[in-house]
Amino acid sequence: MTGTLLNDRILRRFVVVMVIALFLYAMILGIIYLASGDTERAMVPMPVLLLVFALAFIFTSMFFVDRGAVYPWSLIGGGVAALGVTFIFTAVFGGIQYIIDGRFAGLDWNISVYILALCIIVSVVMTTYIGERP
Repeated sequence: MTGTLLNDRILRRFVVVMVIALFLYAMILGIIYLASGDTERAMVPMPVLLLVFALAFIFTSMFFVDRGAVYPWSLIGGGVAALGVTFIFTAVFGGIQYIIDGRFAGLDWNISVYILALCIIVSVVMTTYIGERP
């Protein structure tokens, strides 16, 4: 029975949508944690941030080179994309830390439900857009 459930297209899409929604939810909580200003310590250690940036810089620069970007623009594009990846990593890690530290209880339940509902809507739109093939 499990094999038939996982082969179901609707169930697979539902699982993908919910995983993306929870990822976005953690990212939004991390942004709330960053904006709150009460972070006593750095959320992610600096060496880990530098490692994430370096790995993302390598992969995104090679991506732009494979797409035909010339020398300086592939590095600039890779740097900008690596900054975005590093910010997303920091936000998700901060969201997880926000939940673990117990600050999540400070949010009203209706705000949490609003955020989760918006994350689900955004993830449905994203998966529909990505799934569309011209």
